[in-house]
Amino acid sequence: MQIGSAATYPLATQASLLANARSPAATDAIQPITATQASPDATVTLSADGTRLAAEEKDRSGADTAQNSTDKAGETDETDPRQAQLDRQKISELASRDADVRSHEAAHASVGGAYAGSPSYTMQRGPDGKSYAIGGEVGIDVSAVANDPAATISKMEVVMRAALAPADPSAQDLRVAAQAQGLAAAARAELAQERRTENLDKARARREEENAQEPATDAAQNADTSASVQLYQSIASPVDSTPQIEAFA
Repeated sequence: MQIGSAATYPLATQASLLANARSPAATDAIQPITATQASPDATVTLSADGTRLAAEEKDRSGADTAQNSTDKAGETDETDPRQAQLDRQKISELASRDADVRSHEAAHASVGGAYAGSPSYTMQRGPDGKSYAIGGEVGIDVSAVANDPAATISKMEVVMRAALAPADPSAQDLRVAAQAQGLAAAARAELAQERRTENLDKARARREEENAQEPATDAAQNADTSASVQLYQSIASPVDSTPQIEAFA
């Protein structure tokens, strides 16, 4: 089963799943990537292990079929009930596998939404002539949103939820979730830097505005001081004390 890149973090198991994804084997498969380095059409597949297991299942099935044909050729009709039982068992196994595969891929596609493609399946024909899904994959877009770290963070959260949506995420699913987590971390760092720069620009603009207002304020203060001095001087100036004598007739 394969998935492109979407994952849900089960509350109880999210940390352990991503811890496994960072193991040496997983990290070797993922190169460090920044939010601005991702290709706009970066699409990966989820559930890669399912395709590998499907191929192994086909090989085993082919060997079983050849062996059964050889055994049947040398047996009488008395062995038919045993063969019928083996066929029923095989059909039951295929039906169970089919249900698991479809449920797994549907979880990826459902949570991945617009970022995920439709599931594709590897089919095998059973003894009853019906085709059963024994492997599958879902493509998902893990590219960063150009020049928009906030949107990239939101997108990568969806990708992580989609990758971890199935009850039993594959190794590929865990790798995709880890890749999305790395992109989200890079986008958060980029967004934080943008906000710091924005705050610095605002502070600089305020200082420039304050500096531009200072000369006018100083001039007004100087004018007030000058008027006060003049008033004081007029009050404190000595009055002519020469007596004024009026003559009475």
